[in-house]
Amino acid sequence: MRAYSMDLRVRVLADVDAGMKSGAVATKYSVSSAWVRRLVQTRRLHGRVAPKTKTANGPKPSWIAEGYAERLREAVAR
Repeated sequence: MRAYSMDLRVRVLADVDAGMKSGAVATKYSVSSAWVRRLVQTRRLHGRVAPKTKTANGPKPSWIAEGYAERLREAVAR
C-alpha cells in the first residue's frame, strides 16, 4: 500500500486546524478517522507530517556478515 500524498496530508491537517472533527475530515477525504487522528498526533509529538521512509528490516544474516557466503555457494555448487 502506498503512503498518502503530502498534498492530502496538508489538506487534512488544514481542515482539522480549521475546527473540523476527525470523523468529518475522514469522510470528506475517504480516509479512516484513525489515520486522521494518527496524523495529527504525529505532527503534535514529532513535528513530522511526511510519511515514514523505508528502513532496513533488521540486521543482515550472520552468514553474509561473517563471510560464509562463498563457502555456501561452493557447497551448493557441489
